[in-house]
Amino acid sequence: MLAVSMTAMAQTKLTPQAQLKVMNLQKKAARAAARASENGLAVEPPTIRLVVKIAAADEAATLAEIRSREARVEGVLGNQLIVTLPMDSVQSMSRIRGVLRIDTPHRPRLKTDVTRTAVGVSQIDGTAPDAIASLTGKGVTVCVIDIGFDFQHRAFKDEQGRTRIKAVYVPTDDDGPTFSFDYPGIGEVDFPGSLYTTAEQIAAMTTDTEMESHGTHTAGIAAGSRSPQGFGGMAPDADIVLIPLGYMQQMADEGDEPDTEDVLELCLSFVAAYARTIDSPVVLSASLNSHEGPHNGTGTVPEAIAALSQWAIPVLSAGNEGDMTLHVEHAFTDESPTMRVMLPTEMGFSFDDEDSEEEVQSGFYGISREDAGEGQSASVRFMLYDPAIDEVYWQSQPLTITATDEPQLIELTSDDDEALARYFEGYIGVAGGLNGDKLELASMVEGTLLDTGSFIVPLTVSVTASNGLTMDFWETSDTGFEGEAEDGYDQADSDMSGGDWTTTPSVISVGSYCTSNISRSYDGDVRDFSGEEYGGYATEIGAVSDFSSYGMYANGVQQPTACAPGENIVSSWNHYECYSDIDESMAWEGFPYSSESGTSMACPVVAGIVALWLQACPTLTLSEVKEVLQHSSVNDEFTADDPIRWGYGKVNAKAGLDYIRQNITTAIRDLAAVPDGFPSGKSIAIYDLQGRRVSAPQRGIYIQNGRKVIIHLPR
Repeated sequence: MLAVSMTAMAQTKLTPQAQLKVMNLQKKAARAAARASENGLAVEPPTIRLVVKIAAADEAATLAEIRSREARVEGVLGNQLIVTLPMDSVQSMSRIRGVLRIDTPHRPRLKTDVTRTAVGVSQIDGTAPDAIASLTGKGVTVCVIDIGFDFQHRAFKDEQGRTRIKAVYVPTDDDGPTFSFDYPGIGEVDFPGSLYTTAEQIAAMTTDTEMESHGTHTAGIAAGSRSPQGFGGMAPDADIVLIPLGYMQQMADEGDEPDTEDVLELCLSFVAAYARTIDSPVVLSASLNSHEGPHNGTGTVPEAIAALSQWAIPVLSAGNEGDMTLHVEHAFTDESPTMRVMLPTEMGFSFDDEDSEEEVQSGFYGISREDAGEGQSASVRFMLYDPAIDEVYWQSQPLTITATDEPQLIELTSDDDEALARYFEGYIGVAGGLNGDKLELASMVEGTLLDTGSFIVPLTVSVTASNGLTMDFWETSDTGFEGEAEDGYDQADSDMSGGDWTTTPSVISVGSYCTSNISRSYDGDVRDFSGEEYGGYATEIGAVSDFSSYGMYANGVQQPTACAPGENIVSSWNHYECYSDIDESMAWEGFPYSSESGTSMACPVVAGIVALWLQACPTLTLSEVKEVLQHSSVNDEFTADDPIRWGYGKVNAKAGLDYIRQNITTAIRDLAAVPDGFPSGKSIAIYDLQGRRVSAPQRGIYIQNGRKVIIHLPR
């Protein structure tokens, strides 16, 4: 008999993903406690970090109730709080009247000489003979959330060799200076971790991980200083703030707290708070994304980014899944009642090695397009099925999620099912319920597929839903569903391959196109992918990258917002990750440069260009930057071939600056009201029309940074 455990979670507000993650963390905490007990060690009660969305009404009472559960507020993003509390208080938290949603923090997935010319930066930074300006990003702050920073790289220092890094925030380091912020209505919040801000503190830092260069590369593209060879970023004089994630990776590998990597919302909260303490415009460059979530702007991360956009302009990569089959759309009818896909594994599916086994860390998220009526449901069934011989080795009972305000969590484990244990060791979880009026469900699979003696049976999942529902499903490991339509599986596609985090209109989502087929390594190796040796591999110059994610989503958001060069981009490299000698032609004072490709490289191109535009016009808002992109991005025969993959087109810095000068800096700007009036903690010089400084402006026309503005404050 199949063992199914149902956890009663009536009235809980946890998202399906949160329910699955809490289940996972509880298991890990129980195993850690058991090991400690066997060794005679004391065990501290486990804690968990959550993102809690609260109602605006009775905010003070709700906050008091939250704190009464021994919860510590660690950050704020709009009406979402990042809190840490005892794990056994999670269910109690869900019963608080003013709590609307509870989620676990999210784990980011990581997604130049030719580039500056291709995007028109050389025409506005003074380096081209026909340059119309000499913008370098001076007076603007670029924040980068990433992994693999070489803090002492020459690209992050000025002409005198002084660091241009103004701050490094490490959420998991409690040995350094702390950062706190006084939120109106909430009070002083002490952020976890350390904030290093002095030149001496930063000079003592080496790298957050010796096994990655991603952060060094992206930060160099956005704001790296110019090397003698011409390598360098879009905004080489911008101030730099780094938020390294490599420390968290190392802690997780060493068996520390199981949720140490899941800090994205905390990082976003820090950027928003930090931006309110400095007197300069802020751009966030985050080459990160994920497919966990509803992909309609209502998820925890999109709402957090929307709140952040009041204080900084967020630029994120759309994703590198444009050529992956990670999306399935299925209209459930009497003729087609079931969707069926195969989950990916870490290796191939068939082996003769008797000792072979495959790790599975996968799952999916699904949500209905239509409102789900009372009684409608979706049933999930897992099975070990060999399509080559049409044989089922094991299958679960249908795990049914109904359209109700009481989310359900169902768990399968190999410990409770002898038939499953012959092929799989681990557990499977399914959770879901109503998200607004939509039926949603999510699954988590974590374990090992075992060798049966001749091959490893793949893991198939099928969903049967109520007649009339159309649902979208995304594979959440960013690997893609397996299986072919002719074998009875649904045909997966990449039509909605942009990440969940960039499905809010309050972000700039960046795709990638090709401006170079020549890859250059720090060791001097040069490869021309357009040559015969790599025939058929290279992207045509000017064409969109195959991997660049895209899509049109239910809330009307199209991804990407625009595209920038993202293939074979030369930028700074973490010298700790160099496993061979550094060639002098690819070094600056001993620090290496190398090529990399991805929307991760395109994202900081746009972030750096936005920094240049902010230097020219410091009061640019996110909506104005998107307006600039809409009217200045270049369109050509490549963008015409497949418009949905390009957004507004190819970013062009010069055309954008021309548009700003002609249409924005000369216009009267309508400042959007914010909940607490003007941003606190930030110096904003406002003058009346007689040139007198105004400390408490009312409604009317004023001068700000040499521009007329109309100020609307809340009544």
